Amino acid sequence: MYYRLSFILVLSFVCLISFVPHRINAAETDIEKKLFEEIVEVVDGKMVSTEFGLLSFPSVSSEKTQIKLYAEVPADGVISRDNFIAITTMLQTIILFQMAAEAHSQFAITSAEFIENPERAFDIDELDEPIGRVDLEINFFMNKGGLQIEVIDTRKGDTNRHTMTWNEVFE
Repeated sequence: MYYRLSFILVLSFVCLISFVPHRINAAETDIEKKLFEEIVEVVDGKMVSTEFGLLSFPSVSSEKTQIKLYAEVPADGVISRDNFIAITTMLQTIILFQMAAEAHSQFAITSAEFIENPERAFDIDELDEPIGRVDLEINFFMNKGGLQIEVIDTRKGDTNRHTMTWNEVFE
């Protein structure tokens, strides 16, 4: 049970380190400032992480989707700050790669091509704040009972939720 989650966390971290930083547009980012930036804030008794970006799949389309990545958990008594960051990063990475795989499959790009060139999976241009309304919200709500993943496509008005207990997460 714990082994599976540990493996997923390590795999996600490797994916994040190996692929994502190469595709994030940091041209206008002061790297030193970025390294000292807080990922998590404590707001109203909750640890919160909020990020915005323009997501694209350049090998299949020039269209960009403005996304919001949000996660929250009570600040005390549920999980540590480190685990909050690790779980949030893992889930974001899995969902973004899943979206990239779906986008690539719609344009007849084979799985082999996608796996051979993961750095072409997606680009994210980080934003300090949204430009108007976001197109897609990906939310992670955690509490002592478990985790809920919510994906809201604001263009279509669709909301999908997946809720699981911590036991299910760690199975």
